Amino acid sequence: MHDASQTAVIGYSSQDDDTQPLLQDQEDASCGYGGTTDPKKHDHDGGTDSDSEDEDNAKVKQRRAELLKARGGWLAYLQGFKIFLPYIVPKHDRKVQLCYLACIVCLGAGRVLNILLPRQLGIVADNLLQDREPPYRALALWLALSLARYNPGVDLIQKLVKIPIENFSYRGLTNAAFSHIMGLSMDFQQDSDSAEVIAAIEQGQAITNLLSTFMLEIVPTCLDLVVALVYLSRKFDPSVAIALSMAMVVIISAEAIGLSWNLDRRRKMSKASRQQATAILQAVQGWQTVWFFNMFSYERHRFGQAVQDQLAAKQSW
Repeated sequence: MHDASQTAVIGYSSQDDDTQPLLQDQEDASCGYGGTTDPKKHDHDGGTDSDSEDEDNAKVKQRRAELLKARGGWLAYLQGFKIFLPYIVPKHDRKVQLCYLACIVCLGAGRVLNILLPRQLGIVADNLLQDREPPYRALALWLALSLARYNPGVDLIQKLVKIPIENFSYRGLTNAAFSHIMGLSMDFQQDSDSAEVIAAIEQGQAITNLLSTFMLEIVPTCLDLVVALVYLSRKFDPSVAIALSMAMVVIISAEAIGLSWNLDRRRKMSKASRQQATAILQAVQGWQTVWFFNMFSYERHRFGQAVQDQLAAKQSW
């Protein structure tokens, strides 16, 4: 009788040990290994995840409002991003500077070709409608302009010269981020989740696309609109340019409103992506513990839930 009760106590204790957190997150023990035998429990006990997301969003908004108030507006706030300029605009790398110059030349050539191509196509159409001889020369010129504008010409050169520019930005930003993380205090290193830090650094690499987006999309679009307004007003009538201006204002306003609505969804998608990286790293680092304590099913469900949350956040965004 004593042996049976002792065995029962031992069995109960080992069961208790199996359900205790072993490799838990520092912020939330119930998100770690063995935090509960039911992986869904944490998601349904009072909405802890949604509450923490709301708190994080509120803190971000409050911090942003404080910075805007302290610096006196958006322009002063955006000036803080000038710390990225050395990693975007090179001062001593001649090769990257020449690539920038080639990009600018390609942008100018592309703007000119954007006007010449439809104009030449109009000449071809006019020749066909006027029942003249087949416009072989006009068609050949239109084909030459098309080849010069797209992949065999200006577009191909732009793609090639963008490679050293993007490599320069990527190398500078990643090295700076690594040095910054390694230079932080011991308190930060102990309190932070390594997987989230790594994922945050990888997400920060999107800044390398900032120059590409600005130089190759925003600036050319603005130039195209200005050229189109001038050309249409002279070629046809000022009312055509006015109609184009109204359409431009509507489209830009809709884009700005849509971006403002999607900021929170974008933030949730980034956070879900970091949580997925956290689940992967913790499971891989704690592989022995997972198998010794038979927690593979739990970790598989945990990772699957993280993937599902990331996909849902991406779809929402």
